[in-house]
Amino acid sequence: MKQEMIIHNSISIDGSLTGFMPDMALHYKIAGDYHPQAHLIGADTVITGQEMFGQGIPEEMPSDLERPQRPENLPTGSSSIPAAGSKVPSIPAADSNTAGM
Repeated sequence: MKQEMIIHNSISIDGSLTGFMPDMALHYKIAGDYHPQAHLIGADTVITGQEMFGQGIPEEMPSDLERPQRPENLPTGSSSIPAAGSKVPSIPAADSNTAGM
């Protein structure tokens, strides 16, 4: 089956939003109207949303870095998928000044 991707962005791709405040309620209403099977969002979006509307971001636990157990009968699609229970490689945090470059 052919996959589709819709990019819905209220600001320019380089994040240069100046001079006005976007209507985020409208942004998320429109995004939800596409009825996606998944949403991909950036870490800055999650962090800012938590700071503005959430109760903060919980501390990372060692169990957060463990892959979930995966039924053996599911196809992998790739031989490079690490075994269940293995540690997820650490990815350094991107500097907000160089993210996406």
